[in-house]
Amino acid sequence: MRLIDAADLAALVSLDDTLAAAREAAIARAEGQVVSGRLQFAWAGGESGTRFLAAALPSLDLFGYKQFHWIGSGVRYACHLFRASDGAPIGVVDAASITTLRTAATAAVGVECLYGPGRAGVVGVIGSGAEAQAGLRALTRVTDIPEARVFSRRAANREAFATRMTEELGVPVRPVASIREATDGADLVYSATASPAGAVYGRDDVGSAHVVATIGSTAPDQREARGDLFARAGRIVIDTEDAIEESGDLIEAALDPKAYELLGAALAAPARPAEPYSVFKSIGSPEQDLVLAAHILRRAEERGVGRLVAPAMSRKQNL
Repeated sequence: MRLIDAADLAALVSLDDTLAAAREAAIARAEGQVVSGRLQFAWAGGESGTRFLAAALPSLDLFGYKQFHWIGSGVRYACHLFRASDGAPIGVVDAASITTLRTAATAAVGVECLYGPGRAGVVGVIGSGAEAQAGLRALTRVTDIPEARVFSRRAANREAFATRMTEELGVPVRPVASIREATDGADLVYSATASPAGAVYGRDDVGSAHVVATIGSTAPDQREARGDLFARAGRIVIDTEDAIEESGDLIEAALDPKAYELLGAALAAPARPAEPYSVFKSIGSPEQDLVLAAHILRRAEERGVGRLVAPAMSRKQNL
């Protein structure tokens, strides 16, 4: 089996690989090829804990899990992959950045599906953290972005985001002092922020945007967009059915489950814009992590990167 640490991963990952993995994972889920489950528990009064997100994709000869744990303020992540055909370990991939990478790629694929590939569009970004940065990077691979604007609550953070992204992407990114300044005249809105205290924005805050991609509210106690953003949308695409019950935003929206389309199913048809706008909602799903980790392991094998070790997991012998 192959071990991929954080330094190896940084040298192996490309945006093209992350987008390909996102499409592959979305289609597998929509076609009913994914079995998944989650386990979480904590100790020491919640100061320490662990979470396992597991999935099996027999059609890809793959199963495994992403595991992370928090001990005080420190969090560690890893993806463990196995072959579905014989149970043999394939590898372990440091997953500290995989969540951010697969979230951004999945959202970019959702935007491409709803807006159309390669179309030009001004982007309004809500949030300035790592998720927002990765999201804007991924959007540049599916959309022609002449300009972006960013809002976050701290002026220093949005200014740093604008400077970094402008230099890195060659796209003019302007920091602004309100959500409405970010979304005014924008074709696309990319939202990567969440608050347990209440929703950050609603339908009236996104102006005339054609597509809103929201990735921030991934648990029942998190809020990003008010329910009216979804209730008034012409089309809503989600990455997993679990979003309906796990996202605080969709719980508030309380729409009929038939109002939502799965991303993988939407990818099977030509891009179809909707009036007055479309929403893509992502909370993440274990198969997204595992398919991306599998792509990374394949790249590592091609390039001879990583460390090969004998698996410490032999078959059980009956005595």
